[in-house]
Formats: sequence, C-alpha cells, structure tokens
Amino acid sequence: MNNIVISFFKENQIQYHINKDCSTITYPCFFCGGHATITLKRTYFVCNECGERGSLVHLIKFLEEEPSSIERIQKAEIYDEDRELKELAHLLNKLNDATLANSIKKTVLRLVEKKV
Repeated sequence: MNNIVISFFKENQIQYHINKDCSTITYPCFFCGGHATITLKRTYFVCNECGERGSLVHLIKFLEEEPSSIERIQKAEIYDEDRELKELAHLLNKLNDATLANSIKKTVLRLVEKKV
C-alpha cells in the first residue's frame, strides 16, 4: 500500500475510503465534489463524475494554488460501507439495549407492584 497517498489525505484532513481491493482510495473530487478514485500504486486519479484526471502531484498543486478550497473538500463526505454498517450495528445494539432495559424495568415494576 502506498503510504504517500494515505499520508496526503490524512495530513490535509480529507475523508477517504480504502476500497476492498486495497489498491484504490475513494475521496471527494477536488474539482466537483463528486467521488474520485486514486490508485495507491501509481497515484493516478480520475473523478467518476466530472472526468477530471491526473496524479497526486496535480492534487498537491491544486491545494497550493487554491488554498481556500481545502475547507470545502474537508467538509465533503465519502460513503464508506463498512463504517456505515458499523454505525448501524451500534445503533441497533443501543436500540436493543434500550428495549431490553425497558423490558427489565417493566418486569421489575410488575414485581414491585405485586409485593405492595
């Protein structure tokens, strides 16, 4: 895996998602905000929406020439299936815990009412 590409995104606090094949990263396109993909081995990118193409060097130059765009890029979100599934599982567990807690609470209240 090419740590240079990952370091670039981390250093600039840009959301990214390493794809399942571990050979590409999806990130918000610097030009249109859509979903772009960069290869980790050759650092070549293409935007799936606007068609912009280039290399990691182009992205670095873009940020140097357009420093005001970094905030827009940092705010863009990338869909990460694994992250979304983990969040959903966490929420379902919380819901299940809340349901279980309510069920236990009701049972305890019924037992208390029977004793009184």
